[in-house]
Formats: sequence, C-alpha cells, structure tokens
Amino acid sequence: MSTPSPKSSLAKLGLYPKPKPFKIMVLGQSGVGKSALVVRFITRRFIGEYDPNLEKIYAFQTVIDNEMVYFEILDSAGDPHESEYTNLESNIRWAEAFILMYSVTDKCSFDECHRLKFLINYNKRRRRISSSMKDSVLETPVVLVGNKVDQPGDRMVSTEEGQRRCKEIGCVCFHEISVRESIDQEMKFARNTC
Repeated sequence: MSTPSPKSSLAKLGLYPKPKPFKIMVLGQSGVGKSALVVRFITRRFIGEYDPNLEKIYAFQTVIDNEMVYFEILDSAGDPHESEYTNLESNIRWAEAFILMYSVTDKCSFDECHRLKFLINYNKRRRRISSSMKDSVLETPVVLVGNKVDQPGDRMVSTEEGQRRCKEIGCVCFHEISVRESIDQEMKFARNTC
C-alpha cells in the first residue's frame, strides 16, 4: 500500500500551497498617482491623498482570463534621497514587472521615466550576470503609463510623445489613463504585464 503524497493530503483537507505571486513595482515621481493607481486597482475606489514618502507592498489576487493571479504590488516612494538608492535598486531586483508612471501634466515626471527605465535595465542585467542565467534574452516587462488625462487644460505631454518614448526606452506597451475617473483601464495593462 502506497502512502499518499503530502500534496494530495493537503488537497483532501482543502489546503493548497499558495502559488508564487507575480511581483510588480510601480515607479515614478512623487505626485503622479502611483498610490492612487494601486489602491484603485485593488479596491476599485479612488482616494486622492497619500503620503509621498510611504512605500508599501500590497498583496492582491484576481481572476484574469479565467485564471487566478496573485500579485504583490510594490508602491514605491516618490522621490528617493541619495541614501535610499540602494533600497531602490534592491526593490528593482525584487520585481518581475514594472509600471513606469508619469503625469501628462508634468514634463519632469515624463523625463524621469527615461532614467528609471535605465535603472531597471541596469539592475536586471546585473542580476542576470551575477546569477549566471543562461537566457539573457528575457526582458523584464515594463509598461509606460501616462496619468491625469482628465486635466486636458494642464497637459504638457502629448499622447504621441508618450507613444514615442515607450518605443525609445523599450517598454512593452503604453497607456494613458485617468486614475480619478476610470476603474477599468487598470485591468488592461495588468494583462499586459503578466
């Protein structure tokens, strides 16, 4: 008589090992809407005020394309000081996918995405070399997101500039959204990052 495997014993009790979460990091300057995006994605509610220095990991699960997907979403602090760059690089190495976010009403936040994408590429390449991964062709998915399209009178970055920057820095796709007004657009680029 064979003994049942531990996995089948757990399954009989209704306990299943939790699948590995998909780790996403949201990066961008302070005030572009990173926290509002993450909270909107998870709760479907818009909350406009957050502490820009707060960094938090949210655990969340949802069904995408009829499959349960587990997320850990790191909402990064807005503007790290020089002493916090080590932490930023460590967080970049932790993540498996990224959302680079800027405000269409702030040209500086748009330009910052170029530097942040460079940091992502640098740290991911360094990790692949140090762990001697064979498949260095695998690129890390990065989605470029322009927020605050609900403020057309204040717009400083056009849709065309966003699309062009997406191609220039090698992002997998580009979206313009209004976290304040939309609850469905977040799911579109969640599908693109998994």
